[in-house]
Amino acid sequence: MIKLQPNFADVYNNRGIAYSKNEDLDHAIVDYNQVIKLKPEYSLAYYNRGNTYYLQGKYKQAIADYTKAIDYTIYIPLSKQLYFYGSQKDYEQARANSTKISQIDGNWRGINLADGYYNRGNAYARYKDYEQAIADYAKVVELDPNNADVYKNRGNVYSAMKDYDLAIADYTYSIKLKSNDADAYYNRGIAYDDKRDYERAIVDYTQAIKLKPDFSIAYNNRGLAYGEKRNFERAISDLNQAIKLKPDDANAYDSRGTIYRNKGDKKSAIRDFKKVLELTKDPDLRKNAKQELKKLGVR
Repeated sequence: MIKLQPNFADVYNNRGIAYSKNEDLDHAIVDYNQVIKLKPEYSLAYYNRGNTYYLQGKYKQAIADYTKAIDYTIYIPLSKQLYFYGSQKDYEQARANSTKISQIDGNWRGINLADGYYNRGNAYARYKDYEQAIADYAKVVELDPNNADVYKNRGNVYSAMKDYDLAIADYTYSIKLKSNDADAYYNRGIAYDDKRDYERAIVDYTQAIKLKPDFSIAYNNRGLAYGEKRNFERAISDLNQAIKLKPDDANAYDSRGTIYRNKGDKKSAIRDFKKVLELTKDPDLRKNAKQELKKLGVR
């Protein structure tokens, strides 16, 4: 198709999507670049390239592309719809597929704006520009108030900013909208943990595990919360389960080593901290394990 119609932007866009689905991100970028070269105001190509940059961890480039995609999404009054779409049939199909915002006399031509702001908000969050992330999530709430994920992600940003009360409020509303989301319960549990409200944290980790029985990190965190309450038996039981689910998880051994140390089981603590050093090259985990071993008399 491209050989026959080398200037057909939609073909490059579709091939870029196919490359992205096959995780061939570099070739996807090449195709999206070609789309934009052919149609510089093609909002969907910017959006798709932004998604690809996001997957590559290039959040600054993703933000720039999402911004272009949003900027090139335009509102068309009904009086001008037939001019853009050519026929009544085309117009009716476009109207059915368009994003409805607050206006009732027209449609948006381009990307779904709620998706654009949502993805840009996620990119800002990854880029640690939390204020901009919150501003974009607020736009999503305005456009799509029943989107449970945007409340959850905004909660994550508030948690990163250490505003745990606002984070908990967002997680709670997300759960109200989507009560089977294990991650929302888990994230709210972390916020309660950070507030040292271990009882509520344990309740949320328990619900997360109920919804997702192989949620190893939830077992890990619930074990640590039990440890804070000096309930060492339950803490060790949870951490044993976390290790059973992920035998190579250095974090779980580090957590269990901490519980054994606090319990006074020096031998078991030493064993676990040594296991951390065997399993990971993470500098922070290794530094902590070495410090703990030194405190326990291991040279």
